[in-house]
Amino acid sequence: MSGVPAGFTRSWSDIEGQYPVCIDNLMNLEVMLLAYELDPTQPPYFTNALTHARNSIARHMRADGSTYHVVRHFQNGGLSGQIERKNTRQGYGDESTWSRGQAWAIYGFSMVCRFARRGPDASPGDFLAAAEASADYFIDRLPHYDTADSYNHRLDDFVPASDFDAALGEPAGPWCDADNNGIPNEAISGTFSNYGLSKATVSYSNDRLLPRSEFTLRDSSAAAIAASGLLELCTLSETPAKRLKYRRAAEDILTSLIIYDSDDADTEPDYLSPADDLQNPGILRLGSEFWGGVNRSLIYGDYYFLEALARWEALVSRELLAASQQVFTVAGEVVFEFERLDPAPALMFRIERSETLAFGSWATVAAKTGAAAWSGSAVVSEDAPAAGKVRVRVTEPPAEGHAFYRVRTLSAGGL
Repeated sequence: MSGVPAGFTRSWSDIEGQYPVCIDNLMNLEVMLLAYELDPTQPPYFTNALTHARNSIARHMRADGSTYHVVRHFQNGGLSGQIERKNTRQGYGDESTWSRGQAWAIYGFSMVCRFARRGPDASPGDFLAAAEASADYFIDRLPHYDTADSYNHRLDDFVPASDFDAALGEPAGPWCDADNNGIPNEAISGTFSNYGLSKATVSYSNDRLLPRSEFTLRDSSAAAIAASGLLELCTLSETPAKRLKYRRAAEDILTSLIIYDSDDADTEPDYLSPADDLQNPGILRLGSEFWGGVNRSLIYGDYYFLEALARWEALVSRELLAASQQVFTVAGEVVFEFERLDPAPALMFRIERSETLAFGSWATVAAKTGAAAWSGSAVVSEDAPAAGKVRVRVTEPPAEGHAFYRVRTLSAGGL
């Protein structure tokens, strides 16, 4: 990243000043990290991605775990790399927290932590801490939990407002600049039309946006992204309590996206799009491109919703596999048995056998992808021991001496 201001990859070339970096950029780092794993002779891919992520921790995150949307840098001259200002392009105010940006932080820092742990980084704990801080803030501000925001608090609603602070007003901070003139915290008041991104007129006093004092439209895409990130985070956190917290939060969000039904016809945060809703042709409705905009189906909301479901399916399937697997003999044949979910459309199973535990000695004897049939040299049969479960029996002639069996699973959700 030689010559790049502040060691960041740039977000835009034509808006937001000289060298803007948005929190969304964390998601792009996976391309660099995968490139390194495919070709370890190119360490700059790895080090540059981690440099960006660490700089994002330092410059995008606030002390309470919330995040700024955009950090703008000077690009040239003696101030190159220094912060010009911090602001928002899609949230309510510069010091407010745009919920999808917060979801990008949960997902992005968790993903970087995964790659850093299995790569040559010496101390990836800062990425885990950043992911957990981002997640804790997000969860605490969900409508179900946030009783301080009476305009948005609703039991069993785990889909966030498009901006966590719009109803109660922009928090105080060093970058409050409601009139958008580049001079923060002036003693001025007035109104404006939200930087041209929204038709909503907003009022400000002392350079801070005043409370909207009303219900804030939800963002189903932020919920889906956060749920997927939380399902990865629950596999990375180092204490049982945190693992359980993040998994339950993800499950609550997914449940809310699927079945939540509001009694309020005016605000109606019902997130699963009906098949006949021509205005919302996606899986989810009420996705918010930016605060104050029109809510509708968003393709990235649907993508991360499906990814989150696949990740959840993988977690539950692996737990069921670990609890149920056993090996025994019947009439001189070896039987490897385990249980899986029914159905498991986003999972690939690969059953492998080896006479030793040496690296590279495993051979695939049976495999299955999604709803396809089993294939391989072994005989596979299935029956249903209980609702929602399928018992898999893999039968082979006895190996000479002894043999080991294992099941490998690959999720369409990347975990």
